[in-house]
This record gives sequence, structure tokens and C-alpha cells, in this order.
Amino acid sequence: PAINTPLKVLHALLPRSPLYNRGFWLALIVFAILFGGFLSRVTAPYQRTEFVPQWSQAHWIMPGADSAVAYYRRELSLDSLPTEAYLQVAAPDSFQLYINGQNIQNTERASTAVFNLIDARNYLQVGRNVIAIRVERKTIPGVASLLANLYWVEPSGGQRELADSGEWRVALQEQRQNDGTLAWFENNFDDIGWPQAMPLNEKDTLPIQPVHPWASPELITFFPRGAWISHGLTDTTGTRFIREFDLGEIGRRDITFAGLGVASTTPYTLTINGVRGPTMDATNQYMDTYNIGNFLSAGKNTLAIDTSNVNGSGRIAIAAMVKTTNELLDLSADGNWRVRSYGSDWQPVTIMGKLNAYPYTEETTQKILYTPIIRLTEIHLPGGLLISQLVSTLPWMISVLLITLGIVVFGFSRCRNLNFAVVNAGMLPLILTNVLLGVAFLLPFDIRITEMQVFNLPLALALTLLTLFLFAFIMSEVERDRGHH
Repeated sequence: PAINTPLKVLHALLPRSPLYNRGFWLALIVFAILFGGFLSRVTAPYQRTEFVPQWSQAHWIMPGADSAVAYYRRELSLDSLPTEAYLQVAAPDSFQLYINGQNIQNTERASTAVFNLIDARNYLQVGRNVIAIRVERKTIPGVASLLANLYWVEPSGGQRELADSGEWRVALQEQRQNDGTLAWFENNFDDIGWPQAMPLNEKDTLPIQPVHPWASPELITFFPRGAWISHGLTDTTGTRFIREFDLGEIGRRDITFAGLGVASTTPYTLTINGVRGPTMDATNQYMDTYNIGNFLSAGKNTLAIDTSNVNGSGRIAIAAMVKTTNELLDLSADGNWRVRSYGSDWQPVTIMGKLNAYPYTEETTQKILYTPIIRLTEIHLPGGLLISQLVSTLPWMISVLLITLGIVVFGFSRCRNLNFAVVNAGMLPLILTNVLLGVAFLLPFDIRITEMQVFNLPLALALTLLTLFLFAFIMSEVERDRGHH
């Protein structure tokens, strides 16, 4: 029997038999590609470039005998405190880094030569310095090798680095002196009896895998920066700091670098464009630095930081920079940030001074640190960023699906002498497959999907036109099949 009402068409959409038509599937694939391509055009692609470390004169070294564990030490003397200093370390599987007796970094990733970049500026001192690294290799066979180099900038502007790696000393076992009170990584430990490390054969090295691929010396040049700011209120238990910025027209400013650093005297929670990260502990000594490029998009963006303050005593320092193909945006803490306590209105932040306005005394060494130390950190989300984005976008995707379904139902209901067999030719699988293929097409492109970018007027018009095109194509196929019969 003929069906002409929308309700009958909707009932007829329930699949009863599959559609085996090559032209149909070709149109389906074209539709999915165009749908994914359109979404990629309305977002700002994040062109993340991974930092490839430059080792200069440094090369892989190893102990004189095969060992899965090795203890390395290196001394250097400084005539003045550097204005910038970063240490590059690579080792198979895991390493533990000490500078002047202080535990700086524990890094581990099995089955790879893990690499990390460390801000060493505030750990160095005038005179004698000692860098100690414990390497433990957990993938066998192999040796506990090491690749490390220190770069620093003197107050005069001169750039320096460690000399040839032959001056590293190494032991195969952990050692202590002075009746066990002096550890192998401390400055006063006497390593005169330790043999020098030997060059490692290149065939024994592993591919280097950065722990933070987005980190580079350029990042340490930019950060830390900004000022200490506060809410300026005398009685509050929680505040929100916010900074809004616009990345301009769609497709005109590709993001090449985006970093955010936070140092806070109270615990804080970071939220970027509605995506809420975990709560972090107070980091007055450290500036936790994140890669936020994956969270940004074209048009308006919002950075928000929630802090828990007691009696108005908390303060926070924020470094934020976004580098695009057109410009470098400095969004660090200044008068452009706004703040409010819960239930109150927005107001300008209170500037409390430069980063060195509140020197910090390190607990173990009692050394006075004048600016926060960069500590590279990842934003870990349950299920990952992609799951969070898809969940927030799901209502809008359902809306688009309903619009498409409505167009199909309305279009079929206007046809004359339409029967169930024709409508049942797979239209519901068509719609569902369109959505799945469209999402699958987007996954490899690292696209940030936001609600208003998915559901907007241009996209609705594009879906309408594409759906009508596909509908007309299928109907022409149906009419042609009728003519053959």
C-alpha cells in the first residue's frame, strides 16, 4: 500500500532488509567525508610540533660493564647564577635525577629511551654543582645507558653547555660514605674512585620518546612569567579567576603552541572552555605548566581557575601564551584577568607584584627561591579529552540527527505512491552510519569539537543540502530500478 503521512514514513524507516546498492554506499561515503571535512573547517586545527632535542657534544654513555642499573655523577663550576638553564636527560626505561643533592625528577616509561626536559635554573648555585642520575633499565637485554646535557645562559648573555660527556663518572651499585650518612648523589660525596663512563655503541641505543613532546627550550624561555594576583577580598572560601580571549575567524589562525603555567598558594582546579581538569595541590615553589592546545578552538576561548582560599590569604601566578600563525598572545596574569567569589559579581584582580616579590625557602635545602620553577605536567581526564568532548557534544549531535531524520521523513511523505519496500531500503542505517563515519573521519585530525561549532546555521544548511542531495540520488536509483523491472 502507498504511504504518504510522516508517521507512516517514520514507522517504515525501521529496517527490515539491507540495501545492497553500490551507488548508495558511494553516496554515503561522500556524504561522510564532506560532513567530516566541514566540521574540520569550522574548528582551529592544533598543529602540535614535537620538540626534537639537540644534544650538541653530548653522546650516549654507559658503565664499563653490562648492568641494568647505573649511578652517574657529573660536576661543573659556575662563576655566576644563570638567567636560564635547562637539562635534557634520556635513558632507557627510567631515571632518577638529583641536582646538588635534591631529588628533581623521577621519570619512567617501559621499553623506550624516555626523554625529559627539566628547568634547572633555581637548582644551580655559584661554585661547585653536582648532577647525579640513577638509571634503571627494565627491558632486557641492554645496558643502563645515559644521554644528558645542560644548557645555561650567563648574566652577560653568553650561552654555555656541558663539555664532552667523557667527564661523567659511573658506579654499578649505590654507595654511601661517612657511616652511611652521606648518599652517592650529595655534593660532598667523594667519587674520585669511580671510573669514567664509556661511549655507547649506537646500535645499542633505543629510539628516544619524549614524556612531554610539546615541551621545548622555547617554553622555558617564555615561562615562568606573569604576576602574582589575588581576589582582594577579606573573607571568602573560594574564588574563580577568568580570562577570555578570541582567536579570530575560523581557519585563519592555526595554533602552533599553547602553554599555561600555574603557581598557587592554595589548591586549584583548571577549566578550559568548559573542560574541567583535576584539582591540583598548592604549588608556590613550582609553576605547573600544561599544554592546552588540544583544548582551544577558533573564536572565543575561556581560561578559568578555581581556588580555595582561607580569609583572603591566597594568591596565584598564571603564565599563559598562545602562538598562532599570525601572532603570539600573552595571556599571563595581569589586569585583564577578572575574579569573583562564589555568589558575587566579577571584578578586576588585585596585582600583588612580580614573581620574585615573594621569595620561597625550599624545605630540605633551605635555599631561597625567587621565582617558581617550571614543572611540566599533563592534564589527565577520565577517559581522555576526546571522550569528554564527545559527551558534551552528544546532545547537539542528536539534534543534527533529528534534523536529518526530519528531512528524510518529510521528503518521503511528499512522494506519491511510495510503498514500505522503498522506504525500508535502509534509510535508518543510512542516517546512523552517516553519524558514525562523520565522527570516525574526525578522530585522526585532533579536532576540538565545541557545541556551538557543531550546531550552527551553516552546518544545518550544509546538512540540509547534503541530505536532500542524497535523498534525490536514492530516489533516482529507485525509479531506475522500477524502470528496469
